[in-house]
Amino acid sequence: MEEVTRGFWTDTHAGPRVRDYADRLVRSAMGRLAEWDAAIEGALLNWKLERLAAMDRNLMRLAAAEYETTEVPRKVVLNEAIEMAKEFGTERSPEFINGVLDRVLKPERGKDEPPATPAHDAHEEKR
Repeated sequence: MEEVTRGFWTDTHAGPRVRDYADRLVRSAMGRLAEWDAAIEGALLNWKLERLAAMDRNLMRLAAAEYETTEVPRKVVLNEAIEMAKEFGTERSPEFINGVLDRVLKPERGKDEPPATPAHDAHEEKR
């Protein structure tokens, strides 16, 4: 994998922060590949993972890795995956990836909810 990423960065211009972030996501996706693949395949309806376009499969793996290993909210991760699918996938990729990731990426309390407002907290205490 190191050889592949080195070759990629030789031909791709990006700052050190972007490179570090992308490398961490790829390492996470590869390091937990069986876990991500099982989650994705479990969310597929009448499809097998190996039948998916490689680009769609890899975009979903990266999205799962980003969501699980960073503080990026679910909605943002979904949006990024959909935008990349529009750019690099097939005509049907964005809708397909959105549907699958919607089932794979489970909302996390605190990460995907807006912070409670003081008025909201006070209301809850009165109950």
